[in-house]
Amino acid sequence: MIIIHKDKVEQTANDEALEMLSRMIAEITSTDNLIFSHLVIDDIEIYNGIEEFISENQTVINQIEIVTLLPEEISKDILISIRSYLERAIPAIENVITSNYGELTADFFQQVTDMSEGIDFINTFVENLKTINPLISDLLKEDLAKLIVSFKELVLALEQEDGILSYDILNYEIKSEFEKLQESVKLILKKQEGDDYAH
Repeated sequence: MIIIHKDKVEQTANDEALEMLSRMIAEITSTDNLIFSHLVIDDIEIYNGIEEFISENQTVINQIEIVTLLPEEISKDILISIRSYLERAIPAIENVITSNYGELTADFFQQVTDMSEGIDFINTFVENLKTINPLISDLLKEDLAKLIVSFKELVLALEQEDGILSYDILNYEIKSEFEKLQESVKLILKKQEGDDYAH
């Protein structure tokens, strides 16, 4: 099996791949100001469960490529992922608000569930940013904290089965906080990379 990182190619026995891989990643990330992103194993991108995947497939794996990124690249990727999510989430919120206003429909509850997962997604990414760029992480945490407070208010309204209040919180608070977060992300991307990434 071969293990590749940029120009460097190492040959190893398949049963020693995990040890070699671990050593190479530690060496690369400690000396080159690079952050480990993921592996490409025989043309399959693997982000999670790496050890398990290699252990289960070590007899058939031919090539492992180590993918690393500069901190700025990871920061940009995280911000673009958050921006992409928000670009989908805001119209979905608007759609729920305009249909069946005040009614606690299955669609409304699905939107709330999706929103909860989305907020967790953003929170995880913002936490990941903390080690790469604490300033950006702190800026986004302010917006995220307000969004979380509004979401908790929505949950309380839902527990009281108050449809009108739930829709009002979604419309006037949560949607607004999503839009503020979206503007913050766009502004940060614009400052980091120029107008190409802010649109």
